[in-house]
Amino acid sequence: FIPNEDQGMFYAVIQTPPGSSLERTNNIAERLQKIAEKIDGVKSVSSLAGYEILSEGTGSNSGTCLVNLKDWSDRKHSVLEIMAEMEEKSKDIAGANIEFFQPPAVPGYGAAGGFELRLLDKTGSNDYKKMEQVNNDFVKELNTHPELSNVFSFYSSSFPQYMMKVDNDMAQQKGVSIENAMNTLSTLVGSNYEISFIKYGINYKVIVQASPEYRAQPDDILKLYVKNNRDEMVPFSAFMRLEKVYG
Repeated sequence: FIPNEDQGMFYAVIQTPPGSSLERTNNIAERLQKIAEKIDGVKSVSSLAGYEILSEGTGSNSGTCLVNLKDWSDRKHSVLEIMAEMEEKSKDIAGANIEFFQPPAVPGYGAAGGFELRLLDKTGSNDYKKMEQVNNDFVKELNTHPELSNVFSFYSSSFPQYMMKVDNDMAQQKGVSIENAMNTLSTLVGSNYEISFIKYGINYKVIVQASPEYRAQPDDILKLYVKNNRDEMVPFSAFMRLEKVYG
């Protein structure tokens, strides 16, 4: 409820389709950066992929550009005019949803001006697809109101995921506990900080993780090993399979 002022900067949030690689998002962010740098009144632009400043979300399909403007005395256009120009010039960038917004009027109160709200599914059905439809219809309806501008949502139920199906009986036969198997997998794929040591006056961290070539593809998970209760190494493929799902 506090009017926005020209603070000499604005953000652009980039969303590429669910499941997009970091390289693809970075490519869009760099293209946006080049467009911004050529606009009169822009001082500097920073772009990054993998992080989205609005909800502080991380993901390979998220990106952010921070656009800093010249001092008010050195530019002819306001922040809103520059945002509108950038929006116009970037509308040809295909394969990404780009939203522009200013920082909040009061620093520390959220990441942007305007307001946000939450949608809650009270049906208890956990139907993500239906929720997405309701969400999209709601945003569409809000955008018809002249008082509101740039109404958007990042909700999507189409993110490609893998479900790990564990055969409990087979794991038991092999002498593998599920807890140990999941902890091992978490360390091999997601890393684990074990200890620190000091050498040459420098503090080093010991991080345990499988080498990149052993976790490059989803199927590589099944080729990794876990130790059973007889100190034997058992491959994950012996008691687990991967299934493609959307979430």
